[in-house]
Formats: sequence, C-alpha cells, structure tokens
Amino acid sequence: MFPWLRLIRMGFGLIAAPRVDLFTTTRVSLRVWPNDLDVNFHVNNGRYLALADIGRIHWFALTGTLGDPGVLLTGLAHDAPSPELPAWTNHFQQSGELLSELLREEERSQGGRARQE
Repeated sequence: MFPWLRLIRMGFGLIAAPRVDLFTTTRVSLRVWPNDLDVNFHVNNGRYLALADIGRIHWFALTGTLGDPGVLLTGLAHDAPSPELPAWTNHFQQSGELLSELLREEERSQGGRARQE
C-alpha cells in the first residue's frame, strides 16, 4: 500500500480519537508490504522515513498541535526568555564578518587587475 493510502487510513482513524497529552506515546499500526522491502527483506530507508512521518502526523493530530503550534509551545512551557549568549559567540561572529570583508577586498583587487589585462 502506498504511503498516501496509509496516511488516509490513519486519518480516518483519527475521526473519533480523543486528544492526548504532549508527552503521551501514540501508536500507529501499519502493515509492511513487499514493495516496501529491499533485496535483503529490510524496510527500504526511504519507505521507513515515510512511515515515520505518518507516525509524526498521527502524534501531532492527537495532541492538537497540527493546527495550532501555540499548543506545543504552551505544553512545553516555553514562555521563558532566551538566555544570553556567551561572549565567544559574538567574537566568532565578528571574526567571520572580518574574514568575509577581507575576501571581498581581495576579490575586488583581483577583479580590477583582470579587467586591466
């Protein structure tokens, strides 16, 4: 069965499903078909990720965060301000800017010479 059909089937199962808490484990029962397997009879990496996405959508729908991301932030109590960054991060950013400016000046000077020749 293709991932879209599995997604639609999972969606029908959500019609009467009750909401759950953000930290609740949810389960989706899926069947693996032969076209999901590789030559070693393991689930193909691409198909595995598609099935994991179906599980994520199931969790987002049951917790109510699918339509309102604010629910996720409220449930995680993420209303605290961001902490101050250490001083080395500012120094790192300034060093990167200085290096970029030096490279731009070098390109300008070499570009001028190339046009003269």
